[in-house]
Amino acid sequence: AEAQRLGHDSDAIVLVDRGEPEQGDGSSGATAVVADVAASPPSARPSSAEIERLFGDMDAAWDTHVSQGSRAESTWTIVEQTAMALARALRADALQALEANTIEALRAASQRSRGAVGLPEDAELTRALCKAQLESAMESESLVDLRMAIRFARQQGIEDLPGLGAGVIKEEELYIEQLRR
Repeated sequence: AEAQRLGHDSDAIVLVDRGEPEQGDGSSGATAVVADVAASPPSARPSSAEIERLFGDMDAAWDTHVSQGSRAESTWTIVEQTAMALARALRADALQALEANTIEALRAASQRSRGAVGLPEDAELTRALCKAQLESAMESESLVDLRMAIRFARQQGIEDLPGLGAGVIKEEELYIEQLRR
């Protein structure tokens, strides 16, 4: 995928052409990915519906910009504003999920972000979700849950997660115990 980094003092916007053919509804296969690193998030987490609306607004702004030859300054301004609104909403959502620190809240925020926006909180959100799932699986002593938590942490590249080694040992113990039954 081709990416272009466009600079601002405190924001980074990366345009990514996903290389997908035009959709049946006329939308392009391209999208904008935003890292809004300096903006402070709103105090209240937006609803899931608000986040969905912002993703729709982002797609529409991007499609309008692309249809005008990707050079129109006025449509680019709309893309930037919409992207920043989406990034702020997703950032607020991620921060609230991190504060709640429950598997449900962390998983929901991760799913709402769709992996579409590169925010500093993304890695922290994924790490917290891996840790919460591993701790829950260790506490429940469920072999299936433990395997899933270990697999998820490894898939996310979080091999240094505290407790992962103990989780692997516990998984082996539970497996041996299951074989003896």
